[in-house]
Amino acid sequence: MNATDLKIIVKYDFTTLFSALKAGRQIWNELRLKAAVFLGILRHLPRTVRHRRDIAGLLRASAPKVFYLSPSSNVPTGGIRTYYVHAETLTLHGIPAFVVHASRYFRCTWFESRAMVVSYAQMVKYGDKSKDAVVIPDIWVKDAKDFKEFSNRFVFCQNYGALDYAGAIAARRGIKFMTCGRYLSDKLRSEFGIESSRIYMPLDDFFVPAESRREPKRIMFLMRKEVEHARRVAQMLSSRFPDFDVVGVGRVPTRRELAAEYQKSNIFLAFGYPEGFPFPPLEAMACGCLVVGYSGGGGSEFMIDGETAYVAQDANVGELFEKLVDAIEGLSGRSEAIRLRGTATARKYTAELFTETLLKNPWFSGNGVHG
Repeated sequence: MNATDLKIIVKYDFTTLFSALKAGRQIWNELRLKAAVFLGILRHLPRTVRHRRDIAGLLRASAPKVFYLSPSSNVPTGGIRTYYVHAETLTLHGIPAFVVHASRYFRCTWFESRAMVVSYAQMVKYGDKSKDAVVIPDIWVKDAKDFKEFSNRFVFCQNYGALDYAGAIAARRGIKFMTCGRYLSDKLRSEFGIESSRIYMPLDDFFVPAESRREPKRIMFLMRKEVEHARRVAQMLSSRFPDFDVVGVGRVPTRRELAAEYQKSNIFLAFGYPEGFPFPPLEAMACGCLVVGYSGGGGSEFMIDGETAYVAQDANVGELFEKLVDAIEGLSGRSEAIRLRGTATARKYTAELFTETLLKNPWFSGNGVHG
């Protein structure tokens, strides 16, 4: 049975256009990265020229600085956007912070940000090893030894999949931890005895309900993780509720367009697991969707079964479908109350909460970085 038979409507699935180029995938990725760098230069050249002296001055300043190491990828990835948001916010509050890419001319262009970008070479040249801080992605924790000259090293844990490896290495090397949610912080404490600073990311202000756009029989999921689970759910749904459409959304060009997809949907299916702090179901809640699916662990902070969402055991497709049936059958009653509580819960993840938790970080508090 194919996707059409299952009534899965695919949107923004650009990656399938290149499925026949598997043998040349590495070449394609290199070309895409070079194109992203070039487009980034063209788009941000006026800003780069205007602020070059300011960036150079802050790099040379004696005030403690924070460097966020980041992959040089322009593919929409929530973790990379987080580094930009952190760096921009810290700088606005008097702590010079930079996103560090391989090249100072590269920057992500799929979202708006005024964060300052520098290269690895600039960080090594101008960073004060005794008081500046380096924030290392959890997926790069094995490379932390390359920055041992910096006395303040932090691992920013956002991915559950990297938790065990990152925790074991960081515990041996005395590296401090930051996380993006309670679930990861609790895991670090219980499994490695590591205390961490928890910093919540804010929802953009355009992730809000738009009742006039909502299509009552539109069910949405993101084609990022466990797509086969979505196909199985759609197959079971087609015989039980044939008038409902299941819409699989791929890589959306902008976050505003992603918000519009949520706003048009009545139900959002969450298939990701395990998760450190899954943003898509929270974004869907904020846009008024009724959320059904896996919490992935990290989503349990805001996905409470029967209260703010319909939650199935991770990887249990049969249970997820049963929860979806309950959600659809309760749309005129219980499900509506769950939807409203979910939206109210999502509204708590504000820019104010983010700024508060960021600046209360014991290592970023005040006007400097404290190790």
